[in-house]
Amino acid sequence: MLNKSAQAYTKTRTADAYGGRSHTLTADGNTFACCLQLARANDIIARGAQGVALTHRMYCLPRTLGIGQVVEIDSMQYEVVFANDVQGREKVMQVDLRRIEGGGS
Repeated sequence: MLNKSAQAYTKTRTADAYGGRSHTLTADGNTFACCLQLARANDIIARGAQGVALTHRMYCLPRTLGIGQVVEIDSMQYEVVFANDVQGREKVMQVDLRRIEGGGS
């Protein structure tokens, strides 16, 4: 059941007035429906063995989402760490996310 609304953003690095770098987020299209769940322990362990931090898993209709993009759901921000069209059938997309601490509106 796709019971949440999400917005995807692309993270862009920009230079500030002092030569430092900061990040800005640019919205990628319209909001989309999704289902958000806490990641299961065995998925967290499996991704951790690959060097990837995982906290949540999102399901949605297939769309373009890439590693490093940011997804905002319920005013919380998550970084995309893996995205996969489940079984290659273009019906359900599984997206592994890492919650961004302090990220959100």
